[in-house]
Amino acid sequence: MASKRGFMSRSDEQFGDEADYGTVHRAVYTWPKESTLALPFAFSQRDAHDVITSMSAGGNVNYHLDRIRQIAVAYELAPAQVQFAYRSTGRHNSTDELYLSVLAGRRRSPEANAKTDWENALLDFRRHLKEFDVHINIEIVDSRAARGPLTFALPDKPDHTMAWEKTYIELLEILREAGGHWITMDLFLRSLDSRESARPTVCITTPDANTRLWREDLSQTLWRAAARKKFDFEFIFSNKLDCMNDSQISMGDMSGLTTLVEMGASCGVKGEKGSGSVGGLIKLSYEGKDLGDFMITNHHVLSTAAIEEACTGQHALPPQHDITRKKTHVIVSPSDTDMDIMRKFIQGHLDDLDRHLRHPSDGRPSRVDMAEMDPSKAVFLQTSLALEQLFIQRKRELEEWLPHSKRILGTLFATSGRRTMPATAKELEIYRRASDEVNPHEDFPYEADIQAPDWIMDWSLTKVQSPRILDNEVPGGLPDMKPGPDRPFLIVPGSDATVHRTFDQITTKRFAKKGRSTGWTNGVMNQVVTVVNGTILSTYGKALVRCWSVVGLDPEGQQYIHANKDLNLRTICEPGDLGSVLFWNNDAAPWVGLMFAAQSTMSVGYFTPLAHIFRDIQAVTGCTITSPTNWEGQLSGSPVQGSRA
Repeated sequence: MASKRGFMSRSDEQFGDEADYGTVHRAVYTWPKESTLALPFAFSQRDAHDVITSMSAGGNVNYHLDRIRQIAVAYELAPAQVQFAYRSTGRHNSTDELYLSVLAGRRRSPEANAKTDWENALLDFRRHLKEFDVHINIEIVDSRAARGPLTFALPDKPDHTMAWEKTYIELLEILREAGGHWITMDLFLRSLDSRESARPTVCITTPDANTRLWREDLSQTLWRAAARKKFDFEFIFSNKLDCMNDSQISMGDMSGLTTLVEMGASCGVKGEKGSGSVGGLIKLSYEGKDLGDFMITNHHVLSTAAIEEACTGQHALPPQHDITRKKTHVIVSPSDTDMDIMRKFIQGHLDDLDRHLRHPSDGRPSRVDMAEMDPSKAVFLQTSLALEQLFIQRKRELEEWLPHSKRILGTLFATSGRRTMPATAKELEIYRRASDEVNPHEDFPYEADIQAPDWIMDWSLTKVQSPRILDNEVPGGLPDMKPGPDRPFLIVPGSDATVHRTFDQITTKRFAKKGRSTGWTNGVMNQVVTVVNGTILSTYGKALVRCWSVVGLDPEGQQYIHANKDLNLRTICEPGDLGSVLFWNNDAAPWVGLMFAAQSTMSVGYFTPLAHIFRDIQAVTGCTITSPTNWEGQLSGSPVQGSRA
């Protein structure tokens, strides 16, 4: 470490040249400049204090922290936090780099041509550490950036669409030439404090955010490309699309132990790990014959190794495939994973109550003994006993539903596989116009040769089996809200959600969903498409795919501050929510999309329009969707000719 940071002894002028402002809104100042990390801001669990003590030529950790804090106060940085730590970007991406991190409660001075308080403070931090031969990275971070920038949906302006098409075509070509790995590419409004100060910002998520390629090379080139369109630029660490990893599933709704299966309930494959959300009820007919009730969710929610093998080569599984025809792929609700989570949850509480009531492990008297010694404590005993009986009852109810035979929802009828649908003629025309207008320049010395992204297809249909019942009645569980037209949820619980609308049939872009993990959440649709790297995530058969995004709001209709799970704040969706239907947020609750992924660091969910999904369902199955109907009461579309075995 000492040799790596040996240039700490350089002059103050050289030090300034080697320091750098990084990330969004110049909210992080680091030395040396290559140590600037992408957001999100997080610390590793690894303890750094012993390393600092062993490295320091005199003085202990507390002495150094006190001195750094004094310097920060002297420069009026209002330090909210000062610590030595191994930094990370996100919860599971620890670097091996040791940092002095100072969270500043006061913003950096806007002066451009003079040393600011931040620069001078960082220089004094460096001088102090150098005196004790401590050679580590140093960073000052605006506490708002550590909290997480705010994300807002772009307003509906036609010029945004064309400008974004030109921008992402150029950025994709730059990334392809440089070999930069990335996951999603979005254009949002981003700000550290409010919508009023938010600017259109290109947001690229990448698993390589902290590599030299991105820190030193790509970041500047991509920033210049975005700036030419008057956009800011930000790259964010992410190694996946959230919610496509079932290992993150946590405790969900425990109310699904009934014959009736609600929209947003838990579902999964019998005998398999993982859990997703029941989207809703779809009715199909074939050659005029009613085929019954079907549950829609995501392909990836109900997929297994056998399903993926059968779908190899970007194939769908139609009703006549052996797997679907033999009805061996059984779907249950709640999922096996959720049953196990609920069992452990209930048993854990029973064990804790038993320990407090009868077998304390810390040598103190049990609550039973305390009540005998002091009758005034009997009220605590009665409360604990009543709670224990409640959990015992819940355990009995759960045990009744543990057998698969009780939880069978049905069998797989058809599934999309990991496929895509071509962009519409209108979308292709916009893309072609944008591509023709992307001209070579210094950072872009080549002709654009990027194919138009297709739409992601990620759907699955299950034939509902008696005695289970599925309907499209809007579930309850909406948060308490103030009355009036401005309330955040206009959806009416108990009403029938049996219509579907396209984007040109709705007057606002305020949406809501009910999912297995987060229940009801709402958000605003972004006005430009998201571009997804289809080859990094999984093979959709296309290098580039597209979808729409929805930016999460809190239950009162305000923007989520951030998605830091340590602060127990919700996002638009979390693992287990995928497969849920996205509703237009009005009293009729029309269907508009199917959620399939998210980026929790930006409180953003991703969905495919149901108009595209319904067309694909009819093409794969040869059936007609009779419910939900479109908003004029007509069928959702005409089937593509085919056979249904």
